[in-house]
Amino acid sequence: RFTIAPGIPAQVTLDLDLDASNEVVIDNGEAVVTVSPVLLVDSFLETPKPFRLRGLLNTVAIDEDVFSIDLLPFTQRQRNFGSARINVDDETRYEIDGVSYTADDGLTQLATMPEDTPVVSLNDWNIDDRSFTANAVYAGSSVPWGDNDGLTGVVVARTDNSLTVRGAMFELSDGEYRFYNEATVTVGAETVVTQQLQGFGNASIGDISIGSSIAVVGEVVDDTTLDATAGKVRIVLSNAVGSVVSVSPLSVDLQRLSARNIDIFDFSGTGTDASSNADPEYYEIDSGELQLNSLLIGDPIKVRGLVSTFGTAPEDFIAQTVLDAGDVKGRMIIGYGEEGSDIALAQISEQGFQFDLTEVTGRSFILRAGITTQLMDLDVQPIVIPAAELGIYAITGNSRIAIYRDFAAFIAELEDLLAEGNVVTVFDGQGYYDNQLNQFSSSRLRVGITQPLSL
Repeated sequence: RFTIAPGIPAQVTLDLDLDASNEVVIDNGEAVVTVSPVLLVDSFLETPKPFRLRGLLNTVAIDEDVFSIDLLPFTQRQRNFGSARINVDDETRYEIDGVSYTADDGLTQLATMPEDTPVVSLNDWNIDDRSFTANAVYAGSSVPWGDNDGLTGVVVARTDNSLTVRGAMFELSDGEYRFYNEATVTVGAETVVTQQLQGFGNASIGDISIGSSIAVVGEVVDDTTLDATAGKVRIVLSNAVGSVVSVSPLSVDLQRLSARNIDIFDFSGTGTDASSNADPEYYEIDSGELQLNSLLIGDPIKVRGLVSTFGTAPEDFIAQTVLDAGDVKGRMIIGYGEEGSDIALAQISEQGFQFDLTEVTGRSFILRAGITTQLMDLDVQPIVIPAAELGIYAITGNSRIAIYRDFAAFIAELEDLLAEGNVVTVFDGQGYYDNQLNQFSSSRLRVGITQPLSL
């Protein structure tokens, strides 16, 4: 329930839940997407998300450690969307006109930029004092506006100075956006290269390797080619996820790299010679001084960092952080198809519920940090329990969406609907899976229902 009072500002988050809204089935190379739109509105902001603020530079107050921008959301190029005041601190990193700065130097340099300089700021939101604090600030030609064309994507192959990029999004200087499954980026000796966090010394085009997530500024040559030989490439942190095959030294059986399935990558040229090229089944990670004492063989992990310089492996990846995926929020999804199932819930009560997978026709897994646990492989299905006293619990179907904050009220309504002859079509929950207790605790979940076709 929304409570709106005159004169009292309130923050809300609109979540267009694409994962819950879309089911993709690929059969013989043909993809069929079934869309059942789900939109959630959260005014409680108990788990705030990072904010990306985009706009034009307004003022910089060095003494106050703050700057402001006139907001230009999405792809807008003209202002009339208000302004935002953004705090900075000693942890804020800057990239301005392709040059990296830290702390006070960055804000001082930002103050020299002319008004209306393009700015993109990545921020945390402090709910207590309602303020933004920037983690990273990009300005000037480091933002692909004005006379520049830009591209973002993941490098999946490299031949000399030609990069093959998957998931390519072009942002053209005229404001047009284009999306391609695959594109080509050319780099050269004059290409300016920076790395997020600048933790590994001066960057060069050699640091762009297989698995690098990149943001490129250059000139579009044709529909799927960007020339960055006189442009800029920013390498951002990548995620490598898989299961541990060796703890010391750390190596993983890789499932996903930079959020992409490992099957699309060509690791040719990553090693000092052909026999040393990165092996996804034994992906070697430089963990430095990170503590790995709690890791065991087979544990699912998520490693965040940068891919090693092209042609220098092993190691294949330089870690900034290593997370046990068991401690990472995941997603549990179960699909029973359009016809649904009247035996989907093996048990249900105010304490939680458990699914029966006998009539599953779609997906049935828990996804954590890109690592999939197939529910069909478990001997006993997890118990779904509420993670907090208040959550967001939804029942969708029959042309209605009902949202509950109280788990008991949600269960009572669900039981009534099932007693009336409705069947379960889908379950989608966000939460934490404890494989020791075999419990999935969630404060945000959805059960889809429908009337059986026979009715």
